[in-house]
Amino acid sequence: MDSDLYPDPTAAGSLAAALEQLAAELGVDLTVVPGDWGPLVSAGIASSAPERKPLSVHIGAESRWFGVSGWSRGVELITGATPDLADVVRAGAAWGRGRSLRELRAELSFLRSSKRAKAHERGLVTTVGTSSTSRDAEPPAVQGGKESYDHAKASQGPTNCSDRGGEIMWPRVNGMRALELGIAGDMRAELNSLVLAGRKTATTCLLDEYAEETEGLEYVGERQTLLDNEGRSIATLEYTGVEVKPFAEVTWEHAEAEGEGDASLEDWRDVHRRFWDRAGTPVKDHTVVVCLAFRVVGCS
Repeated sequence: MDSDLYPDPTAAGSLAAALEQLAAELGVDLTVVPGDWGPLVSAGIASSAPERKPLSVHIGAESRWFGVSGWSRGVELITGATPDLADVVRAGAAWGRGRSLRELRAELSFLRSSKRAKAHERGLVTTVGTSSTSRDAEPPAVQGGKESYDHAKASQGPTNCSDRGGEIMWPRVNGMRALELGIAGDMRAELNSLVLAGRKTATTCLLDEYAEETEGLEYVGERQTLLDNEGRSIATLEYTGVEVKPFAEVTWEHAEAEGEGDASLEDWRDVHRRFWDRAGTPVKDHTVVVCLAFRVVGCS
């Protein structure tokens, strides 16, 4: 840790200690827990709200910023970066009290939440491809075998920002963008097993949602790490095909490669239309989608 950039954690002896000291000065009730990457560069702020994990806090390497990331049930609800440690204290306190995403963003302008996160807070989330959508609840028997992806956004700070919007991006693991499939639990485990078995080698997403999350398209040869329910890397994927086309022009070859048992191209289209309709983003024949093909190049 650079003491010139971070005199406060340096003087306190750790990021956690600096957060505790500043919280006491501000009169904020805060419970700080150990971070994931060592006491000097990371910490967590505990939450009393049901199903919310501790707010993760870590520091930047080349400039002063504190990145935060808040997760619940396998979905990143809030993320952001700020040079002001007091902002982190306030964010941790609000997160821990269970403040809504709208309230968090209103109180602390550096915080961001994706469309996926907002849908998750309302109840259920499902995503198709690398971009998120939401849908109404379906019983497990209906969900089973149907594809839903949740491509988490990052808490990595400004170095991972796109040139287009400056928002915090998907997380990086070992220098690669990270991919989480489905809703945490049985669905994610099932989708991961399809990928690892070689049965699932493709996916589809809406082009417009890349712009919303300020991420660039995948590209042929790009590698991403596949995460399990615990956020652990279980495989490395390499993209072998990236095609941008109208929804009506998606081929059966691509639909079949998604590996989820659709009996026909029309069946595949109906499933995807229902997903996106329920998300409030109806898909027409002319809606532009991104068709991705990938292969497994390594398992952890």
